[in-house]
Amino acid sequence: MTPEEQRAIVRDYLERKEQVVARTRDQFEILAEKTGEKPLLKVDPQIRREVEDEYYATLGRHRYTTRDGRTLWLTDEDLEKRRKRRRRKRSRSSRYYGPTSHRDRRKLILWGFNIAVVLMAILVAYFLAT
Repeated sequence: MTPEEQRAIVRDYLERKEQVVARTRDQFEILAEKTGEKPLLKVDPQIRREVEDEYYATLGRHRYTTRDGRTLWLTDEDLEKRRKRRRRKRSRSSRYYGPTSHRDRRKLILWGFNIAVVLMAILVAYFLAT
């Protein structure tokens, strides 16, 4: 498949996705007008965030943003589990990639072996020449 065909497929997908989003937004606004509700899409994001924080605080939940940008509302136990898991991962990775890590030792051993082989080759060449 050529790059142009691939680009056309991606463009087609994005256009269809935008149509679905626009249709959904229109349906939501029509429903909101029928029921007399104000559309949530027209609310200031800062105000929306403040109201969400107040609402979920009454439920005892905390805002947690994942690394891909999703917002989750977690209880105290769930939040603590995630923090412990992150701490554990961080401690393991820092131990592996620390200044005297296993990889560094393997590199030193490999370099030492390579130097020894080169020295042996030089000695063999010297004895063969004499």
